[in-house]
Amino acid sequence: MNLRYAFALALPFFATGLFAQGELCTTAVLITPGLYTADGPSSGAGASAGDATNADWYAFDPVQAGYITVNSCVDGDIDSRVRVHSGTCTNLLLLGQDDDGCPTGYPPGNSLLAGVPVTPGGTIYIEWDDRWSGDSFEWELTFHDCPGPLPPSLTATDTTVTVSWAAQPVASGFTVEIGPAGFSPGTGTILSGTMGVDGPPVTFTGLMEGTDYEIYVTLDCGAGPVIGGWPIRTLGNPLVDNEDCFDALPLLCGDTVQGSTTLAFFDQVPNCGTDIEAAGIWYDFIGIDGSATLSTCNSASYDTRINVFTGACDSLLCVGGNDDSPGCDLTSQVTVLTTAGTVYHVLVQGYDGQVGDFSMSLSCNTCVAPSGLLVSPSDVLASVYWTSANAAGTYTLEFGPVGFTPGTGTVITGTLGIDGPPVLINGLTAATEYDIYLHEDCGSGDLSPTIGPVPFTTTLDPLPANAFCNQAQAIACGDTITGNTALGVLSPGPECGPAFITAPGLWYIFIGSDEDITVTTCGQASYDTKISVYTGSCGSLQCAAGTDDAVGCAANSSSVTFFAVNGTEYLVLVHGYDQQTGSFDLSLTCAPQCATVPPNDVCANATTLIPQPLNGCTTPVLGTNECAYGSPLPNPPCDPYANINDVWYTFNTGTEANHTITLEAVTAEVLNAAVYLACGDPLYVDCFTEVAAPIALTGLPLNTDVLVRVWNGGYADAGTFLICDQAAIPDAIAEYGTAGASVWPIPTSDQLFVRGIPGSTKRTEVIDLQGRTVLVLPLDGHSTNASVDVSALGTGTYLLRFIGSEQRPVRFVVER
Repeated sequence: MNLRYAFALALPFFATGLFAQGELCTTAVLITPGLYTADGPSSGAGASAGDATNADWYAFDPVQAGYITVNSCVDGDIDSRVRVHSGTCTNLLLLGQDDDGCPTGYPPGNSLLAGVPVTPGGTIYIEWDDRWSGDSFEWELTFHDCPGPLPPSLTATDTTVTVSWAAQPVASGFTVEIGPAGFSPGTGTILSGTMGVDGPPVTFTGLMEGTDYEIYVTLDCGAGPVIGGWPIRTLGNPLVDNEDCFDALPLLCGDTVQGSTTLAFFDQVPNCGTDIEAAGIWYDFIGIDGSATLSTCNSASYDTRINVFTGACDSLLCVGGNDDSPGCDLTSQVTVLTTAGTVYHVLVQGYDGQVGDFSMSLSCNTCVAPSGLLVSPSDVLASVYWTSANAAGTYTLEFGPVGFTPGTGTVITGTLGIDGPPVLINGLTAATEYDIYLHEDCGSGDLSPTIGPVPFTTTLDPLPANAFCNQAQAIACGDTITGNTALGVLSPGPECGPAFITAPGLWYIFIGSDEDITVTTCGQASYDTKISVYTGSCGSLQCAAGTDDAVGCAANSSSVTFFAVNGTEYLVLVHGYDQQTGSFDLSLTCAPQCATVPPNDVCANATTLIPQPLNGCTTPVLGTNECAYGSPLPNPPCDPYANINDVWYTFNTGTEANHTITLEAVTAEVLNAAVYLACGDPLYVDCFTEVAAPIALTGLPLNTDVLVRVWNGGYADAGTFLICDQAAIPDAIAEYGTAGASVWPIPTSDQLFVRGIPGSTKRTEVIDLQGRTVLVLPLDGHSTNASVDVSALGTGTYLLRFIGSEQRPVRFVVER
């Protein structure tokens, strides 16, 4: 997207000027609409928001009813935030705020708060705070009769751009103008008409593909604003046929294509296996029941990346991606599982902005290629790991001196799941370079693609035996064993809690005895350790527990407690954060199982929360994570490294998509929460750290069980807490006993819910008892239900009016 833009608001009745500002609300400088320079909110400690310190304050006294728009889009450089208030400096009423609302968003992060309703007789306070920056910047205050079409919604195809905005006030005129990026308004192509009749939306046709445009929107209802320019780029690229997903070129199994990203554009699509960092081009293929391998391996002039998606081009779903495949230097090879008849979208791009020429092949196989091939060598032996997606079959592994010709090396074969993976190679020569190849045989001549060559080098000196899982060193209750992971190897394994494996490690083994087991390097390591605990065999590891940075453990060392079942073998891997290695003492202690393990310690036993009315959480649930074990599940994204000693809760959304979770510590230290939709393979939704305010969950699927995971690091942080789920359960009826509109809850503090809105209603307005309009809610003309955010209103009584209908106003009360 082109980041160059202009921003204009027509102001035929007001002059511009430059004024100073106050550092406190009480010293706010009175201004009129115009352009101003703020010296920067860098002193005074006058910010009204808790996440800011300083502010620049201005005051505006409207002389007629209308709307104001406040923006710093004219500056273009400084990351600002604006808050607009009514009321008095001792009782401010927040009317709205904005952070990154300008046409180009963030960066740079300029602010735009549009269409704030104002009436004579009350001062409006404009506050620019230092949430992001204390630097000087320019900003603009404008007054207009119309609410303003902000922000417009822009969608593009190769040759069209469609512009839409809130269609109010109906029957007023509008003008929409489009032109090349940077054009002068008045020189572009114009569409105009009457709102509600001729638009919105409006669509411009006959545009050039892959071209940057800007949009200006004008409303005409007296002194209406001109808004622009909003940037948009049409899809496609006149120089590249398969520039975007919609124009992808078809591939067939067995094809090899030549391509170039040199003239391509950057793609705004989700990361998928790799980051999206360079311009790319697109291909499509139809899958079979099996796998597909896409490869630019050693066939490109630059550092390639390949990303594979399914789904619609405007809502892509990641399947997999690769940057640098083993044996391919800086080029790529990715294998993905495929389903017959499914369309797969392939993006070929580059590392860190690189572009160039490539050759890419596509092979499709019912016998899926091995993935994740990894060799962990010692002096005269090596362990070979990989992941097989085939239910049964055999493997063939061939190795030899680096550069050897396949067919002339040493071959090892075996049965999948019995003889490997992993596979141990013996009889190697110390300090020697080797290559290895691998393929699988699914039977009846159905062979997978061959993976390789993957190079590895044996070490000069022998490694400790417990560098390898199948030679793990025994450890028992009360033991402390010294080790050094600089002598270990990188061993793949499942991600247990925060302990995903990125560094060499050493292995230990013990047998459970129906006791609580603590394995720890706490304060006993020279580096940032991790510990993973598994059950199962070395070729089929299952997470039991994991730890990275334990509470109270110096230098980010580790400790985790779990219950060990009598007679079960447990494998313990000590490794490190990132690629760190070093010396450590590993201690193992045993104790009787804690008598008060929470019953909801595991997701499958989540405690049910009964939704309660908003602002009516009279019976919160008392919970605790005392004696909760360290979780084997992956950490949520918001807390990737800490220990997770968690408990689980569940509620059903019913007919309400919006729920509020309150979480209040009693004896526990800081609490965290994450939301999921499934246990077995946790389907993550969102997470929140250091919860200190109600958690608003919006847009949840209806009639669905939702899971809430509550945790901290355990040990000294563990304790009790209160938890509650609240939703818009009706607990009040309309003030008038008719079939008209009704509102609830009464009183309210955050959201007011409205039902039975007459179809003729154009908008709803909230007025205070002085007759001032304090909130405006546009309506789409179709829904009879709505919610009104009243969190910015002060304590008091208000009326909700239904403009355009005969519905009488409905009274409601806000309490703080």
